Amino acid sequence: MAHRRRLRTAALLIIVLPALLVLCRLFWLQPMRDAGPCMAPTVNPGDLFVVNRLAYLFGEPARGDIVLVDAGRLPLDEPQQHRHWFKRVIGLPGDRVGIRPPQVIIDGSPLVDPAIFATISSGEHGYHGFVPADASRYPHACIGTLSDEVTLSEQEYFLVGDNTVNSLDSRHFGPAPRSAILGRVIHIFN
Repeated sequence: MAHRRRLRTAALLIIVLPALLVLCRLFWLQPMRDAGPCMAPTVNPGDLFVVNRLAYLFGEPARGDIVLVDAGRLPLDEPQQHRHWFKRVIGLPGDRVGIRPPQVIIDGSPLVDPAIFATISSGEHGYHGFVPADASRYPHACIGTLSDEVTLSEQEYFLVGDNTVNSLDSRHFGPAPRSAILGRVIHIFN
């Protein structure tokens, strides 16, 4: 009898444990690789991310979070090669966002908190500071000049790559809808 019970328990574990792992990967913690240079030097092409897909189920993205974005839900002019992007949250709903190189300006003040923004603005350690989009390449850029600003409405976020000279982001296409943000990066394996 005890032997049969152990066999049933082992069989149940063999079936249930893999199913739980698959569900966990699909709906909660998802490992992904970055395909591009837009987050360098924070993250480099090929680095592995772990994304918490449930992070914003009961809360909202915070300034400074690196988020997984569904590019298919962004206001882009043309389809992109990669459907999922990683970007940093710069502006939150209600913020007025502008760029005065090398800084991001939120509601008239330079963004320095969390500390990553001061690091990016410093232009040191491989960062380039914040710059407007190249208006000659993107004539309809949201922030293409020093005088451009955007005020985010409810459920809109301003997302920028840390590699500000090589990132297609909200400076180009405008605010990202909340529905485009799929999860928060909780760990990066370099």
